Amino acid sequence: MGGAAGGLLRELFGLLIAANPWPWATLAANALGSFVLGWVVARVVDPTRSELSIPLVGVGVCGALTTFGGLVDEVWSMVSAGRWAQALGYLAASLVLGLTLAAGGMRAGRR
Repeated sequence: MGGAAGGLLRELFGLLIAANPWPWATLAANALGSFVLGWVVARVVDPTRSELSIPLVGVGVCGALTTFGGLVDEVWSMVSAGRWAQALGYLAASLVLGLTLAAGGMRAGRR
């Protein structure tokens, strides 16, 4: 169930965010997934909460929503087209945004 929901969200990102030289849809999906996963992990640390949230939301929704393969494919396409600066910028933005939002999700989940 979680994987189906995450896959549907990922497809919606692709449809709603126009494709252009910068892969906004993948960046947005990965950013949202990072935040939600951070939040879920922080909430599960509390033993009074359901352990079902990790497989359902963490693995299912976030796993299907985010896409490392898409990130690699997009970076490779940029490199293959000789757009090295854009590829490095996109890779750096993805890593910094993902880690920052995961930390923010964990902070929000602890409240």
